[in-house]
Amino acid sequence: MRSLLKAIFAVLSCSCATDSIILSPNQTVSGIGQNELVRLAVEQQFSSEADNSGSCGYEMAAGIWKLAMFAGKMKHEVIQCAVPANRYLLVSLTNMTLTIMNPKKSCDAALQEALKSLQEYKDPSFAADNHSVPRIAEYLQETGKCPDPFKYRDGIHKPARPKHPEEYPAGAAGYYVALEPLPHGKHELEFSVSNECWPDQRDHQTGACPKAGERRTVVIQLFVN
Repeated sequence: MRSLLKAIFAVLSCSCATDSIILSPNQTVSGIGQNELVRLAVEQQFSSEADNSGSCGYEMAAGIWKLAMFAGKMKHEVIQCAVPANRYLLVSLTNMTLTIMNPKKSCDAALQEALKSLQEYKDPSFAADNHSVPRIAEYLQETGKCPDPFKYRDGIHKPARPKHPEEYPAGAAGYYVALEPLPHGKHELEFSVSNECWPDQRDHQTGACPKAGERRTVVIQLFVN
């Protein structure tokens, strides 16, 4: 009887663990590593797909939809988005991209600067359909190799591609969460984070921040069709 109870408990525990729609940070998404997807997202930031996506994202790779929570500009808000079915979601909670325009620097140096920038965000939390991320620090993703920020410069901004793009070492890091394809219907994503001083709170004359450490939340009501 005791062994039977242990077996039943093990099955129930396993079922609860696999019910989560949130992938672990080391799982691949359609065969692509998540840090490789971050590198791809950095390279696509000036592409026409990214330019035209608005706040509701775009298909960054076959079967993978990129969705941004816009932590860098976020205020307390609710965003409504429609996304196609049968897509994994890569949700960028925060993203810091840095290009060091000094050929004597390296991509690793750029990455370290990007990681340093992330320190201004405090105690991030994320939930998808009431499935929360218990250890969100594990979801900090770094570019796996040197991203080329000039690769897809075909968007509305159309900045000129430099003659020697290799002289612009770049690195990126941020909190990214990958989700399983969601069933048809309405879903809700919620991201909350504190900041040492949000850009719109800082007094640019005195440098003072009257609401230092303010916590803000963004909710995306997602309609899968």
